[in-house]
Amino acid sequence: MLLIYLFVSLVGFAAVNSTKVQQCNGIPLPLSVAVENCEEPPCTVYKGTTTIMEVLFLGTKNDIKRITAKATARVFGMNIPYQLADEISDVCANLMYEAICPIYKDEDVTYKMNFYADPLFPDITADVTTILYDEEDEPITCFICSFKVRKPITMANMSNIYILFIFGLTWTFAQANTPIRQCADENVAMPLMVQINDCDSSPCDLLKDSEATIAIQFVAHRNSMRQLSAQVHLTSLGVTIPYDLEASRGNVCSNLLHGAYCPLDAGEDVTYQLLLPIATSQPEVPTRLEVKLVDDQEGNVIACFLADTRIKKPNSS
Repeated sequence: MLLIYLFVSLVGFAAVNSTKVQQCNGIPLPLSVAVENCEEPPCTVYKGTTTIMEVLFLGTKNDIKRITAKATARVFGMNIPYQLADEISDVCANLMYEAICPIYKDEDVTYKMNFYADPLFPDITADVTTILYDEEDEPITCFICSFKVRKPITMANMSNIYILFIFGLTWTFAQANTPIRQCADENVAMPLMVQINDCDSSPCDLLKDSEATIAIQFVAHRNSMRQLSAQVHLTSLGVTIPYDLEASRGNVCSNLLHGAYCPLDAGEDVTYQLLLPIATSQPEVPTRLEVKLVDDQEGNVIACFLADTRIKKPNSS
């Protein structure tokens, strides 16, 4: 019977995917932490909802009768205590698999923690530190997990999404996107949309001594994309040269529109605004513009496009 129970426990444990968490300084890390529907932080949580975390940890001494969970959120560089309800912070009352307190040294137990995302939380990414304390206020285990707080999709805001969708369609018909082409590497995805100034037909005019505004809508291809950059090349008269783009302009995460921010998750579509200065020394000839968006952490190009342009003096025909 004991073997059957042990087998079921192992199968159940294997079925729960562990979440990658960080260790606190000087405090043992749990054996595993499983955040609901999240293997790679930041884990997305929705305001006004509860996310379940299963924390498997070891007792640090014998006869621990009471264990209390405490959480702290690091927001805007400050550590803010996050008040857990008494029925949640009471670890002994939330032990799984029929475990009970007191627990003993090296005994492994699983704490089911219901993490509630307060509706008043801003739309941010925060590092949450969770520590389990014994009755003598000594830490038993500790971990840090990053959470991305977002608004839930409700019936109330579904109508707003519908309105935005209709508005988007109207805007699309009123102003067509800039024509673009696939880059040489056909394995690299094209952006969902590119808009160069108000250009809707090729070639697009780029005026000397001005900035071209280029909106690039693309899709993130993996979770936790924290650092992306833009690379620009110009081809004129058969010669391709890299454009020396300022780091601040080429930093994709710092120039996302519509309130988007990094890290990005797989399948998330965002719009990057590239402000491209056109030098007065640029020759007035047809010029092919190539823009690549690069995942700097992995070194992969995640989106690329070509656009036909021509350099012109202001007010020239």
